[in-house]
This record gives sequence, C-alpha cells and structure tokens, in this order.
Amino acid sequence: MLDKHETQAGDPVTFKVRIWGKGNINTLETPALAKMGDFKIYDSASSTNLKKDRLVVTGDKLTETVIVAKRGG
Repeated sequence: MLDKHETQAGDPVTFKVRIWGKGNINTLETPALAKMGDFKIYDSASSTNLKKDRLVVTGDKLTETVIVAKRGG
C-alpha cells in the first residue's frame, strides 16, 4: 500500500507491507524491492505484534519503506 498515489520529484512516498497470520511472524523476511534507477529507496523500518493464546502464536508484521522519485515523469 502506498500512502499517496501522486507525487513530485523529491517528495517521499511510504510503501507499506503488512503480513499477518499464525506462527512466528518474526522469522518472516520482508520482500525486497527491485532496484529502480529513477528512485531512491531508503532502509525499511518494521514493527511486529505477536499474541500467544495457549499454544498458538498469531500476529502481524508491518514494514514501511520510504521511496523518493529522483525526477518527474
């Protein structure tokens, strides 16, 4: 999910990926974005929310990556 659908060169856009389900969400790797020459991709920040009910672990992991267009188009 993107936080906005239109932007100008130099303006940041946040790309969010949320993964949820049963099991140890901490072991999931965030999908890597392909290198795009016209964009600067900054390191991702992530947060994890786990819940344990008896023997079942559930939760979600949210990763946010900032992407900035180097030029308009």
